[in-house]
Amino acid sequence: METSPYLVVKQLIVQGKSKLYFAKFEEGLNLIWGDMDSGKSSILNLIDYCLGGKNVNLLYQEMASHGRTAMLEVDLNGSIFTLERDILNEDAPIKVHTGTFDLRSTKFPMLMSASSAKTMPDGWISDFILDSLGIPKVKIKESRLREDSDSDRLSFRDLMKLLYLKQTRVGSDALLDYQNPSVFNKNVEIQKFVFNIHDDKLAELQSDLAAELNEQKELGRSESFIRKFLQDVAISVDKLEQTHDAVEVQESRISEIDDAVEALKKDFALSTDVGLEISKSVGKIRQEMDALDQSLLSIESKYENYVRLSNTYRFDLDALNLSKLSRSVMNISKSESRTVPCPLCSSELALSSAVVEDEDLDHQTKSLKNRDAGIQVILIQLREQQKESLDRKSLLTSMLKEATRGFDENNITNISPLISAIQALETSKTAVKVELAQAERNSAIAHKFKDIGSRLDSKIALISNLRRAIKAVQDGLVGLEEVIEALTRLLGTHMQKSGLQKVSNVYFDQKFIAHFRGIPYYHTSSGGVRTITSIATFICRLQYLLVTPSNLPSFLMIDTPGQNIGRYRSNDDDSEVSDPKLYENIFKQIVEVTEHARENNRRCQVIIVDNDMPESLIDGKNFHLVKRFSKQGGEFEKGLINDAPDI
Repeated sequence: METSPYLVVKQLIVQGKSKLYFAKFEEGLNLIWGDMDSGKSSILNLIDYCLGGKNVNLLYQEMASHGRTAMLEVDLNGSIFTLERDILNEDAPIKVHTGTFDLRSTKFPMLMSASSAKTMPDGWISDFILDSLGIPKVKIKESRLREDSDSDRLSFRDLMKLLYLKQTRVGSDALLDYQNPSVFNKNVEIQKFVFNIHDDKLAELQSDLAAELNEQKELGRSESFIRKFLQDVAISVDKLEQTHDAVEVQESRISEIDDAVEALKKDFALSTDVGLEISKSVGKIRQEMDALDQSLLSIESKYENYVRLSNTYRFDLDALNLSKLSRSVMNISKSESRTVPCPLCSSELALSSAVVEDEDLDHQTKSLKNRDAGIQVILIQLREQQKESLDRKSLLTSMLKEATRGFDENNITNISPLISAIQALETSKTAVKVELAQAERNSAIAHKFKDIGSRLDSKIALISNLRRAIKAVQDGLVGLEEVIEALTRLLGTHMQKSGLQKVSNVYFDQKFIAHFRGIPYYHTSSGGVRTITSIATFICRLQYLLVTPSNLPSFLMIDTPGQNIGRYRSNDDDSEVSDPKLYENIFKQIVEVTEHARENNRRCQVIIVDNDMPESLIDGKNFHLVKRFSKQGGEFEKGLINDAPDI
C-alpha cells in the first residue's frame, strides 16, 4: 500500500566549545517544556536550521558563545542521515553523513549548500531531502490564472511552512504569508501539489519524470563504476557490509597494542628509575673518590713540606752542635787575632768577635728539638690520614665496581628488552595502522556504494511517485473538491472536539483557508479561536497525510500552541478561550492522531514546545519528554546549553 513519505528526527546534537549537548526524540508525540525564555524554541530552530533554514533565531548569547556545530540525525523514508552544519556561518557547506551520528566519522560526508544560489560538490540540501523523501521537484507557479506568472522549482523550504508552525505564526494573520498575495498564492499551489491536485501539470510532470529517469541512469552508471572498481581491487561486493567490522577489529588491535605499550612503558619507567638510583649512587661514589684523591694529594704535599722543614731543623741542630764542639777545642782568649771559617756560612770569622753564650746555644738547640718532635707527630698523623683515605678509596672502588655491575645488569636484563619489546610493538602498530587505513578506505568505498544504492532506491521511489501522479492526472482520480471535502470532514471533527462553543459552518475553501462559524481564519477577531484554528489546520493536514498518499512527510513541529489560550480560568473570566480544557483538548487530539498512526503502522512524529505540560500526558505512555527546562536549574537543565553562566 502506498503511503506518504515520513521524516523522523532521532536526535539533535550541538557541539560546544568543550562538550556535546544532546536532545533525543522518538516517534509519536515529543514535548519540550519549561520556563519562558529558557531556550526551548532553539531546539526547533536548530532542527529547522539543519534542514536548510536560517540561523537568525540562533544567534542569542548562550548559543553564539557556546555553540559551534549542530548535527541532526534523521530518518528520511527509511534511510538514516546525519546533517551537520556550522551554527554561526550559514553559508558554510552542510555536511551530510550517511548513517547515524555515532558512525559519522567512518564515512566521507557529502558537501551540500543550504541555498540554491550557491554551488557545492554534492548539490543543494533541498534536492537531497526531496529525493530522499521521494517527493518530485516540480515547478510551482505563483498563480494558475495568470499565464505570465513566475514559476519556481519546489524546495523543501516551501514544504517546511506546512511542517513547522512557528511561535510567531500560531494564531497569526500572517500564517502562510497571507499578507503577501504572490507568496500566499504560491503556498496554495504548493498545497495542491502536496495533495496531488495536478490539474494542468501533466506535461510538466512528464518532463520531471524524464529528468529523474536520467538522474537514475547516472546513479546506475556510478554504481556500476564503483562495482567494477571493487572487482579490480579484489573487494567482494557481497562482503562490503563486513568492512565496518574490519575497521573495528583493526581499531581494537591498535587499542590492545597501545595498552601493551603503556604497560611496558610503565615497566620501563620503573626500570629506568632503578637505573637512575644506581646511576646516582655511582655518581656519589665517584664524587667522593675524586674528593679523596684531592685529599691524598693535599696530604702528600703537606707531608713533603713537613719533611723538608724537619730536615732544616736537623741541619740547624747539627750546626749548633758543631759550634759547641769547636769552642771546646779552641782557646779563644789566646787567639783573638786569628780568624776561622764560619761553620754555617763558611765566611771568615775573627776569633775576637762577640760570641753567643753557651746557655743561649743550649736554649736554641732545645727549641729546635721540640719543633722537630712536633713535626714528627704531624708526619705520623698525616700518614694515618693517608692510610684511612686509601682504605676508604679501596672500599669505594669496590662499591663502584658493584654499582656499575648492577647498572649494566639492569640495562641488560630489564631496560634493553623493554626497549626492544616497545620497538617491536610500535612496528606492529605501524603495520596495523596500514591495515586500518586500508579497512577505512574499503569502509568509505562501501558506504559510498551503499549511499549510491540508497539514492537509487530513493530515486526509484520518486519516479514511482511521479508515475503515480501522472496516472492520477490522466485518470482524473484526484480533484480539488475531493481533497477539500476530506479536509473539511477532518476539520469539523477537530473543532467539535476542541471545546469551543457554537461550532458551526466549519470548512476549508479552495485556497485551503479554514472557516469557523462561516468566518475565514484571517478575518477571525479572537486570538484564541485563531490559535485553535491554526493548530487544527496543521493537525488536519497531518491526518490526511496518514491516510492518503501525498507529497509531504508525516512530520510536524509546533512552537507554543498554548499561547492566547487561558490555561487557568478565574471566576470573573467569561472568555470562551479561557477554559483550561481547550488547552488539554489540543494535546488530546494530537495524541489521538499519533496513536492512530502507531496502531496502523504509519510513521509519524510531532514535536511541540510549550511553557506547560497538560495533565493528560503521561511520559512513556502517550508522549516522550525530550527536555524539561528550568531557569533555576536544580534537578532540571537550565536550557539546551546547560552549562552557560547566568547573565
